[in-house]
Amino acid sequence: MTEGELWLAWEEREGGIWLASVDPASLAGAELWELDAAGGFPTLAVDEKLVHVVWLVELSSALCALKYAAIEKNVGDTSFTVVEVGRFAGGTGALVFPPALSLETGWVYALGGFEYRGGEKAGTSEVWVVSFPVRDPDALHTYSLSIPGAFPVECSEVIEGIEMSALGPWQRIRPTNLFMPRGVPGVRGHALVTLGAKLFSRNSESVQPVVVAFDEGEPVAWAPLAETRDFTYLVVIRQSDRGWHGAWLDMLGYGAYRLYYGTTAEAEKAALNRVGMDDVLHFLALAASGIVGGLAFIPLFLIAAVPGLVLLFVHYVFGGEESLRYRWPKTLLVLSLAPYLLLKILLASGFGGVPLARWMPQATAHLVGQVLPFVPPALAAVAILVYARRAGEPTLFPAWGTFIVVDILFTVLIVGPVFAGL
Repeated sequence: MTEGELWLAWEEREGGIWLASVDPASLAGAELWELDAAGGFPTLAVDEKLVHVVWLVELSSALCALKYAAIEKNVGDTSFTVVEVGRFAGGTGALVFPPALSLETGWVYALGGFEYRGGEKAGTSEVWVVSFPVRDPDALHTYSLSIPGAFPVECSEVIEGIEMSALGPWQRIRPTNLFMPRGVPGVRGHALVTLGAKLFSRNSESVQPVVVAFDEGEPVAWAPLAETRDFTYLVVIRQSDRGWHGAWLDMLGYGAYRLYYGTTAEAEKAALNRVGMDDVLHFLALAASGIVGGLAFIPLFLIAAVPGLVLLFVHYVFGGEESLRYRWPKTLLVLSLAPYLLLKILLASGFGGVPLARWMPQATAHLVGQVLPFVPPALAAVAILVYARRAGEPTLFPAWGTFIVVDILFTVLIVGPVFAGL
């Protein structure tokens, strides 16, 4: 919808692509165009003089065509020309993305793509871009969109009011999987497109909401809109006089989604960032649920303690000294704890993540991830020192048991939030 006018594009159930101009006040149809006798997924974009429409036509089970038409606004001549701007082969197991359309002053960008769920490319996805000057679709340029597969180190450029990271020549960028492109309405100095991109961050990969800026037919900058936990679908951003507003879906499982909203508007940011008692209770409940989930790993930690326990058992069977006032029991304590520590750190390293990492700078989160596995053993060593000072006669097995119990307790408490996604 533009000022004083409403344009609609749709697909007939029996086949056919239609465009209509509607009076927003009366909702009465003014003009109607049948753009094509077959096709699907029409999308449109409007500038001052033209209405641009793209849609897909399935040519075969493995091949589809991207078609384009431009209709003059406020002109008595209702003629138009349909141009095929691209053909794309998906192949076996390919899920077709609905096309997207975005405008820049003097340029048109049509996008489509595939998610491959079978065949040789299973587990991958790609987005194709067809760019051409306005009124000259024959001068098109087609390429596969490529952006880096990791979060940018810095976003030093401001494009259309959004902080972005510059893109070098797209041929030299290691591509990552891209999903569901969506055009941003309006005509600007740069065309904007949102999509989902698989990005690597803090030892994990997930599909994140991303915006890409285009200039004179090529991608020039990009930025993640946020860092989310799950698989992002259907990213939409819109601009108001207060700033940018974005919404996207994260897929939690089959048929289950979570809706997110983000903004650059200061008033909305202040309201969203306000921490209330409900937020505190929600955080504590999540952390508690993660700790409860971490209790399931206690049997694994106890198994890791078995080699040391066997060593102590053999020592006691042969009547060995148990007082920690002597050197040999102290040495035996260290030897009995060494295999436990090694196995436990290996197990804990597979939990995948640093608690509360999303609220830390990436460098800090990396440092915390390096240090964190050694925090519970350090606290357990302190517990042994406390036991040795307070016990009248500190002995081997109670000291060993104190270390194991305290280490497991603090491991569950520290990494528990990771199980809750915090």
